[in-house]
Amino acid sequence: MTLLTGCSKAEKTSEEVQDKLEYLTNINVDTEKYDINDNPYLDYIEKQNGVDIEIINEASSSQYVQKASIIFASGKLPDYVLINNDLRTNFSIWAREGLLLPLDEYIDETTYMKNDILPLSWELSKIDEKTYAIPMQRYDVSPRMTFACKDWLDKLGIDPDNVRSIDDWYHMLKAFARNDPDGNGKDDTYGITGRSNDEYSLYIFLDAFNAAKARYVNGEVLPNYILPEYKEWLKFMHRLYEEGIMDPEYVVNTKQQYWEKIASDKVGAFYHFWSLQEYRGLNGSRENMVPMTPPQRVDGTPGKNINAMPVRHWIAISKDAGNPKKIVDLLDWAFSPDGGNFVHAGIEGMDYELTGDKLTVKPERKGKSWAWRFITMGVQKTKMDEQLLYVLEQSWGKLGLQHLDFSTQHGTYDEISMLIPPFPELADYDLLSQRDEFREKAIIGAIDIDAEWDDFVARWRRSGGDEWIKLYTESYNDMQNK
Repeated sequence: MTLLTGCSKAEKTSEEVQDKLEYLTNINVDTEKYDINDNPYLDYIEKQNGVDIEIINEASSSQYVQKASIIFASGKLPDYVLINNDLRTNFSIWAREGLLLPLDEYIDETTYMKNDILPLSWELSKIDEKTYAIPMQRYDVSPRMTFACKDWLDKLGIDPDNVRSIDDWYHMLKAFARNDPDGNGKDDTYGITGRSNDEYSLYIFLDAFNAAKARYVNGEVLPNYILPEYKEWLKFMHRLYEEGIMDPEYVVNTKQQYWEKIASDKVGAFYHFWSLQEYRGLNGSRENMVPMTPPQRVDGTPGKNINAMPVRHWIAISKDAGNPKKIVDLLDWAFSPDGGNFVHAGIEGMDYELTGDKLTVKPERKGKSWAWRFITMGVQKTKMDEQLLYVLEQSWGKLGLQHLDFSTQHGTYDEISMLIPPFPELADYDLLSQRDEFREKAIIGAIDIDAEWDDFVARWRRSGGDEWIKLYTESYNDMQNK
């Protein structure tokens, strides 16, 4: 495979532009020690589609926004770029500044994606009524769900079907932390764990307190984290931390440490993706993980696992792309039977064997490099037809598909935040860091939550929050009047 080295776009011949593509992306998953630009998966994509791809990668999710912003400000643009949720504001700015191409004419000519992607996902890909990106649509409503250790539940005599209310959950997690469920005679277990730099890992109880979604309150749209219900959630999380029920190292846990604690039976419950890829990679048994119905809300109604939207990320094409149709065709291939097999099962001979129409994933390759393949391609076959279900079962097993169904059954979206597009006017305000700082201090007990709450909300509103509320409220009212 030939990489682009020392050759600017202006210096390329038209023939070179046709098949050489630069892709800016955020591959932050296990690549099995392969070089992202020299591996059999990228070779397969290139061979099947007649392209030569150079991947420009930033593995750190927290630094990807900064890197993408610097590259787009430089004027030397990649051919196409992954847009994650943190780049939605940049996405709208770049589209309106003419740095991205509208793709409607190319999408209309595709074979698969124009019909396979849901209208809602296409709607979330538009700026000013034009489609500026191709959505990587999920086939789970909410990918995250809570798992609890079956052997701990069995040893402690806890029926997971009876764990419903917040009090039920509290007592279960307390038993995990106090009653020696691993039987080693030591006080070394916790009810739950999480990671501070993965805020979603802490969100088991957010909807139980009715604090997971933005809401329209007294004529204003308010983000979930300044609602009084969010304050009550913080107080409950602090209780778990203070009583030693929550892993006290959640603030500093790395991703590896998080999964090692779960795989070594030191934690009774956690909130993560249904796929359990990292856990299974550490030889964890899916059979020992019980999917838990979300905690009931304080009013007794069923709780939900809240997801932002049905799109994991988008792929946008820059104005400097030499052959935008080639890129769209490349992504459309991911929806084809061959592309679907590649994304979900891998490469024939390496990851699976094909006998007639029967695809059999090798036991040692089940689930391997799955996340990497669909991030590299940007899209995945999404309609759950018979062939896709068969391939998914090969990779994840019947129990894995049951967990997928369970996650969808108990998932929903934050509708207001999903449907209202991000506002470039808010880019200069650092509103989320204020939320994160207050959340961490509140949970570990560095501040008195009740005493500091009103001041936190007031400071947030003064430092750009009022503008956030104004813009979101106007947009919400416009949607209601259509």
